Amino acid sequence: MKRFIIILAIAAIACTSAFAADIQLGVMQNLVNTSFLVDAEFDRFGVEGSVGMPVVTAAISGIEALIKGGSDSQDAISRDSSSEDPEESKSGGFSILGGAMANVYWKAYAGQKFSLRLGLQADMLGLFGTEGSRVFITYGPSIGFNYKFNERFSMNFTSAIPAALLLSPFGEDVSKYGAFIYSDVSVEGEQAIGEIFLALFGTIGGVGDQLARLSFKWSV
Repeated sequence: MKRFIIILAIAAIACTSAFAADIQLGVMQNLVNTSFLVDAEFDRFGVEGSVGMPVVTAAISGIEALIKGGSDSQDAISRDSSSEDPEESKSGGFSILGGAMANVYWKAYAGQKFSLRLGLQADMLGLFGTEGSRVFITYGPSIGFNYKFNERFSMNFTSAIPAALLLSPFGEDVSKYGAFIYSDVSVEGEQAIGEIFLALFGTIGGVGDQLARLSFKWSV
């Protein structure tokens, strides 16, 4: 019974805090993804999170496909299909399907129009396919600049320093904890070279996501 009462008390406090916060919804853009953002802002601290997909990259790819024309694409597919090994055609490639971000921040300065935020940010970039999944996670301290155009509309620019960069002076044994890579794909032989390039690409994308992000938000 005591546990149940404690759980109810914690839930009540959490709900009260959520309603006391200024909830803002918005759109965020970083190096890779265009994301949907939620920002819960309290008097002196807050937490924000986002999930998104590479909308800009997909749009560019679609425009290029339209420019090339359908006939050229059909010819290329026919040539590839005629020369492709049936076993190879069964294997799928990998695409960047999206990522996520979470940032807990403290308002070092809070003015009527402008606020300075210091926090801790984590970014996730995922590559998923028929052969398995790869997830790249980076984190580090963040600094953000928030500007209110009016009571309901605001803009935010945030940059984070990758933890791997801060830990690098302490040696490779320590700096390796600045980023994490998960993969359930087993490869052998020449495919291992491709895995190295994918890991490098994912790390660059994750670090790039941290370096700069711009968002526009509306209070609800």
